Amino acid sequence: MRTSPYKERSSKSLPLASIKDSSSDDSSTPALPRVYETVKPQHLGRSGDSFIQCLLVRDVTSGPQERYRLSFQLPSRGGKGKATVVPAMVAQKENSIGGHYNLFDLSRAGPEAALTKKAGHFVGKLRQDVKGGSARRKSGLAIFAAKSETAATSTVSYTLVNANKDKDKLAVYIYDAPGLVTQWREGQPPRKLRAILASGQSNYGDTAVVPDDWTKRQEAVVELKTKEPFFDVGQYRLNFRGRVTVPSVKNFQLEDDEGKVLLQFGRVSDHKFHLDFCHPFCPATAFAAVLTQFDI
Repeated sequence: MRTSPYKERSSKSLPLASIKDSSSDDSSTPALPRVYETVKPQHLGRSGDSFIQCLLVRDVTSGPQERYRLSFQLPSRGGKGKATVVPAMVAQKENSIGGHYNLFDLSRAGPEAALTKKAGHFVGKLRQDVKGGSARRKSGLAIFAAKSETAATSTVSYTLVNANKDKDKLAVYIYDAPGLVTQWREGQPPRKLRAILASGQSNYGDTAVVPDDWTKRQEAVVELKTKEPFFDVGQYRLNFRGRVTVPSVKNFQLEDDEGKVLLQFGRVSDHKFHLDFCHPFCPATAFAAVLTQFDI
């Protein structure tokens, strides 16, 4: 069965919450999380179920070293005007091929600061794990199925590490997809992503990390997976509650075992996307999760 990119679902499913407008109640303006800090209720106003809302812009002027800029979107007074955009992070592809991105914290430097790993605002790297190589072993994957034309499924994984000397692992992202023959026969299905995050909560300046042997220590991690869309009138659909307006294969939601959506991402124009996330994501792990979508 041939498939098509996701469209926003217009079903009657439960709405997804957004950041509370501080001017509409007695709560103060939500504090923004630091790059490595797990999103907590104090960042979200009164409701711990709310999303941190972000805008991601793909910089098409950056040449072969692609750049992606992430900004927080703060709700306007009364919720009727434009949101205030606060620069948060920028990611730059390390080279023209391969899924390696360097991440920088714009709260430590201006938006025009040089993007170099020697700079003080370099915070980590998202790297694609190579089958059979040291990067693949460091990812902690017990099983890794290579891409092939005949394989029933193929797997691609990415690892987010911080800038410390030990390169602590902050998250692992795993894509499972049918082999090329299956895709040729049945069409391209929705992308299936699993995000592996540390189960512990980080405090200011204290980052929770994923252990190298996480496949054997499931209690040490939280595993989230893509929400299955439903197929209707020739399109796959999800309920983004107005935050996504353009169909795209990159549109997706991540949910926990109870079906609660904790991250959603989707296109709003050719080079602009909305990213919303909450605990257990932090800005860095949420940003890295959606960067993988541009590399598949």
